[in-house]
Amino acid sequence: ECLNEFLMGYQNMTDCRQLLTVAGPLRRLMATYNTACRLRITDTTTWPRGELMQLQKRFSPALIPPQTPCEIMDESAAWWAWGQYAEPERWIGHGYWWRRRPAELQEPLDNMAGSSMDDYDV
Repeated sequence: ECLNEFLMGYQNMTDCRQLLTVAGPLRRLMATYNTACRLRITDTTTWPRGELMQLQKRFSPALIPPQTPCEIMDESAAWWAWGQYAEPERWIGHGYWWRRRPAELQEPLDNMAGSSMDDYDV
């Protein structure tokens, strides 16, 4: 459903700013893809996550690249709040995903405990 909604709007666009008109369907589409495929790991028994550790070895320096908006997730399937997630059966197995900051928050991030829940790069 969100794919069709996105494609119907996208096919007539002439300017990249028009993507904002289909932002909701695009976010849902990316979250579904990331939850089901791209960001899911199969081994959730190792800590730190073994599959992420293997991924970082492919880069120089040996660090996983920072998250980007294409790695957006539905928070019910992803780590948040120091290890909590709402739907354990859908959990992707780690906290490496991009989280946009809630729009209603206007204060600057301070990297303290008070802002850590609102930080956008989980």
